[in-house]
Amino acid sequence: MTITPSARVSPKASRRVTKKNSRRRAPRNSTLQSAKPSAKSSAKSAGKPVVKSGRKPVAKPIGTAAKPGMPQLRALRAAYGMSREKFSRLSGFSVRSQATWEGGSKAPSDQAALRLAELARLHRALATVMRQDSIAAWLDTPNSAFEGLKPVEVVERGQIDRLWKMIFLLESGNAA
Repeated sequence: MTITPSARVSPKASRRVTKKNSRRRAPRNSTLQSAKPSAKSSAKSAGKPVVKSGRKPVAKPIGTAAKPGMPQLRALRAAYGMSREKFSRLSGFSVRSQATWEGGSKAPSDQAALRLAELARLHRALATVMRQDSIAAWLDTPNSAFEGLKPVEVVERGQIDRLWKMIFLLESGNAA
């Protein structure tokens, strides 16, 4: 059989076919697992995690205690006596983020850890000037010292310094 000039394939067309075929090949660096592992390979990997991509597994921090000095979120919420919904107003974190951090699948960012530490300090300071079981109710009650706003609304507006000033005045005995 002879090939006529019209039946020849152009160099570009042959490259296209090669590119298409190369896309179908398995990546070179990945290790493929056989359906039935041999006795040798199963003995070697006994007790070791199976790594498909060639990378070593990395241990992830569990719980919110991964950041040094950061209080446990669930314990902090319990100390305030608030649900996740109410605590989200105070903290500015979504309910979903709180659930993720409490579940331990992800740790809060450095900025979030600082915010939680500040809220823990605020709770300790409030506990010095009022009963601990009254803090949640006080945060959700309108207060004339804040022009009729609830303390949680003052915090939402980014004016937490007004709460710190009130705590300072109550501790010093000069509250007017």
